Amino acid sequence: MSDNNGGRGIIGVVGAAAIGALIGAGVALLMAPKPGSELREDLKSSAQAAIEKLQQVAEQVGDQVKAATAQIAEAQDAEAESEEPQAEPEAE
Repeated sequence: MSDNNGGRGIIGVVGAAAIGALIGAGVALLMAPKPGSELREDLKSSAQAAIEKLQQVAEQVGDQVKAATAQIAEAQDAEAESEEPQAEPEAE
């Protein structure tokens, strides 16, 4: 097996950083003295940004899963071909 994780680690790091940033932004918005309507608008835009980021990460993960599935299928096909019994020539 290979130690290469196929970039899965970077998506986890980016996702965790995005979630942390959104939580921090949410806390900052709630702690800042703003009128209710302005606060609701800020929360709405932050939530929309979070949704977009999660959709991007989900798409990247889906692409990586498809690529990994294709690699596994190719490896299984190659292994199956190498294990097929070889036809022995008939003795006369």
